[in-house]
Amino acid sequence: MDQEKKYFWGAVRISGLVIILLWLVHIAQVLMGVSWGEWGVYPRHLSGLKGILTSFWIHGDFGHLISNTTALFVMTGMIFYFYRPVAWRSFIGMYLLTGLLVWVFARESYHIGASGVLYAEVAFVAWIGIFKGDFRSIVLSLLVLMIYGGMFAGVVPTDTKVSWESHLLGSFAGIYMAYIVGEVIPIEKSKEQEARERLLASEDPERYLFPRDTFDMTKEERAIEEQRRREEAHRRWLEANQIPPSPQDIWRSDHT
Repeated sequence: MDQEKKYFWGAVRISGLVIILLWLVHIAQVLMGVSWGEWGVYPRHLSGLKGILTSFWIHGDFGHLISNTTALFVMTGMIFYFYRPVAWRSFIGMYLLTGLLVWVFARESYHIGASGVLYAEVAFVAWIGIFKGDFRSIVLSLLVLMIYGGMFAGVVPTDTKVSWESHLLGSFAGIYMAYIVGEVIPIEKSKEQEARERLLASEDPERYLFPRDTFDMTKEERAIEEQRRREEAHRRWLEANQIPPSPQDIWRSDHT
């Protein structure tokens, strides 16, 4: 329990730090009376490549920043808590891949804001349940879809001032990262599953009418396995009674 609390507050600190930095950058921009929009991604121009690293931190106004804050805090914290083994590589992968896809495919305009990565995070958690297939991930996927499913209306062009391309391409980046890391995350087992596996491992095979692997082998394979067991039991009996093996035993052992 103490370890889980440590993991939880660790995720909260990382997520909170991201939000604090976003606000500090925007407050600095306002206090200095400047616009850092040119630090966004400008597609297919070499000067716009820097935005892959910097656009996440730049917002047009407080409304833009506020609209991203709560959801970004929740989703980043969720990834760093529930998917700790792959959290950093997933976050960095979504961060960079979203920016790169925007640079390659989006319309020629400055694209700024954290919403592209936010859409990537929502898609990541929503799809990893499908790719991973364990109960907890599926529940998290459904929960995220219930809360933030409406966000995906933002992947279509409805406002020329909104970078819908960042939303759409960020979603693709999240799905891709979910597919990549889904196979390396250990499947979480419930306490009931773990107890059942321990029980099966400790059970006496003599209690069963048929061997537990009856349906895992063909008839011929079972016959070979049974012959091997009989010969092994015979060999042990000879050794236990200090009886030298007969020529037939030697031939049989040489040809198994």
